[in-house]
Amino acid sequence: MTAGWSFHDIVARNPYPRYNENMRKFAAGLALTTVLLPALASAHEAYVLDQDFFWDALGNPGTNPLVALADPANARTFLVIAICIGLVFLAAFVFGHTLTAARARAWLARRAAWGKLALRVAVGTALIIGALHGYFLGTEIPFETLGSPAFLQLTAFLAGTLLVSGVLAEGGAVLGIVLWAVAAGRYGTYMMSYATYVGAFIALLLWGGGMFSWNPWRRSKKKPAAGLETAMIRVGYGTALLWAAVSVKLLHPILPLTVVTNYHLTRFSFLFPQDPLLVTLGATVAELIIGLFILLGFQTRLIIGISLFYITLSLFYFGEAIWPHLILYGASCYLLAAPQRFSLDAWLSRHAHH
Repeated sequence: MTAGWSFHDIVARNPYPRYNENMRKFAAGLALTTVLLPALASAHEAYVLDQDFFWDALGNPGTNPLVALADPANARTFLVIAICIGLVFLAAFVFGHTLTAARARAWLARRAAWGKLALRVAVGTALIIGALHGYFLGTEIPFETLGSPAFLQLTAFLAGTLLVSGVLAEGGAVLGIVLWAVAAGRYGTYMMSYATYVGAFIALLLWGGGMFSWNPWRRSKKKPAAGLETAMIRVGYGTALLWAAVSVKLLHPILPLTVVTNYHLTRFSFLFPQDPLLVTLGATVAELIIGLFILLGFQTRLIIGISLFYITLSLFYFGEAIWPHLILYGASCYLLAAPQRFSLDAWLSRHAHH
């Protein structure tokens, strides 16, 4: 008769209902914390906070979020969360070495050309939509702050059109680099948070637009090593994540703290720690890890798949604008399909076979 019991029967016969309820809450909290905490890391503060407040906060020094660990209770909570996230990464890492994962990688590799197309179209579409709304790359960079806004908007629209159509895509990449440089002249090192675009522009300029593109002036078929193209995009993406994690979350934690407060995240006591500063620290560490792994090319497809999940969750949970995130989807599609050379994964693979 025992063999016929269901899980709910076992729960119903539990002589310790309070213990059972606490364990249920703990399990739910454990699972959801590993999901929503990294999702907070994917939230772009500039898209969900007041623009004036955002720039004012960046101009003032902030409290070091590591201060949260001075509280022993916070330190214990941080350790538990770190272990939980580590277990999630470990499980995904183990899956990455299964036959199913190998078949998935082979399937993706056969579609590398489509990944390049997704990157080009994503970059171009973001430029076009941004130009139509008066913004460059993100909602915190209006063209009116760059000087000659009408001319720059037209330039961005033209660059996006060339990239999406594939006609003279290299020319669109050149225009994109020029526009990024103009914005860097106004916003300085903050533009490093958009380094993903720089990597994509350089890759499209040097290696061309890929399938469904046309350039009558590209006479030579000789191009730099294909692996360098993947490395260029990967380094740009990883650098952008690391820069944002350090320059925004770590050095100016008032910004993610405000996100936590505005969205009342700590009211979910079984999802988030009660100290908002500890939530900020956890999100910072999560973004640093993801950015570092992408930059080095360590378990790239695994990390890209995880980050895509968190980016999508962030869009729904925080109600962020979609078009500034198109570059992340485009770069992710490319990196999922492209061969991973000049990376830590490639180096480890070579030494594993020696």
